[in-house]
Amino acid sequence: MTTRRTAGPVDSAKSSAATLTTLDAQAVTIEDGVWARRQAVNHDAALPHGYRMLEAAGNLENLRIAAGRSTARYRGPVFMDSDVYKWLEAAGWELGRAPSEWLRSTAEATIDLVAAAQGADGYVNSFYTAISSRRRSRSVAPPGTTGS
Repeated sequence: MTTRRTAGPVDSAKSSAATLTTLDAQAVTIEDGVWARRQAVNHDAALPHGYRMLEAAGNLENLRIAAGRSTARYRGPVFMDSDVYKWLEAAGWELGRAPSEWLRSTAEATIDLVAAAQGADGYVNSFYTAISSRRRSRSVAPPGTTGS
């Protein structure tokens, strides 16, 4: 059986310049103390609350609009999607630390929503897709072109 290293996004194993090596993501566990309490708050309260706030603020609804799943009105500034991506990053790190069926299924549904909102050319930004495709087409040139 082959053991798979899971060092996370910072893995120095293949770097010829690194003087320190990265620990496997599962090599250290925090079982008590202040950091264990902070991890429990993140798992039990902060991540669920963050998801509720993404719903309340319209971040997820904006992606639904861009995906053609909603006819609601876009809410918020142009960068509303970035909060969804930060929540997904936090969820991914937490799932690597402590499995949770709710968190897994919620993250998967959110990833599916982002994928549905993504354009055929790979671009995803609910603001430009939902309300301002003309502005996007002038400011973002497709790969291999010089723009307009």
